Amino acid sequence: SLPDFEINLDDQRFSAIYNSHHFNIDPSDPNFKKTKNMEKLIQEKLKRRPADTASSEVDTKRSKEDIELSLLVKNVKRKTG
Repeated sequence: SLPDFEINLDDQRFSAIYNSHHFNIDPSDPNFKKTKNMEKLIQEKLKRRPADTASSEVDTKRSKEDIELSLLVKNVKRKTG
């Protein structure tokens, strides 16, 4: 163990840790080692998660509105055409 090791949370090589469920960190796993850097990694993942969730909710809402608008346009064209 290196006592002066600092993890770089912005390293793009490890971005899947924040984005993919395949790389979730499980503190209940027997192999889990609670360290200062592991705690930082968990906190960073938690900090990034709400932003991702909010953006996907907005995309879903926008998609629903797009579908409704398309149906409205079709109905108006059908009635006027």
